[in-house]
Amino acid sequence: MSEKKPKKGKGIYKNVESKINLPQNNRDKIRQFMAEFDKNYKEEKYAEAMKCCTEIIKIDSNFIEAYNNRGVSCANLGKNEEAINDYTKAIEIDSNFTEAYNNRGFLYNNLGEYDKAINDLGKAIEIDDNYKEAYNNRGISYDNLEQYDKAISDYTKAIEIDDNYKEAYNNRGIAYDNLGK
Repeated sequence: MSEKKPKKGKGIYKNVESKINLPQNNRDKIRQFMAEFDKNYKEEKYAEAMKCCTEIIKIDSNFIEAYNNRGVSCANLGKNEEAINDYTKAIEIDSNFTEAYNNRGFLYNNLGEYDKAINDLGKAIEIDDNYKEAYNNRGISYDNLEQYDKAISDYTKAIEIDDNYKEAYNNRGIAYDNLGK
């Protein structure tokens, strides 16, 4: 059961380059804060990683990856309400941003709000029907609601997408065991 890690590398940096409406020095600052975020996140310095995202948001209040990454950092610090707010803001900016739906759904799972989790994870799957983490995480929600057949179906779909997805195999095995199979 894991949140999708924050975007790193070319994807998020490419998004900086697409911000042609920002002056070059602001794009350079964003790149610098993203590099600091990456370093702090890898070192599990989540408060510092969160601050880097806040600085990016000060420069560009529509940079959805900064909200998502700050949400992941907040969640790792147990700041669940702040994390949910950040995921929600990312979704408000881009209603097709699957990572924010997945991460918010994962957090709702952890908070025992399974119906909200299923809704968010279902939305991520609706947008991207090959999103294995969303299938796995929704399976966890169904498992927690003792809807094992639905859980097994989602774990199986995650495995069909990636036949090396160990977590989905493990979760499916637990669901089968819960059914006595």
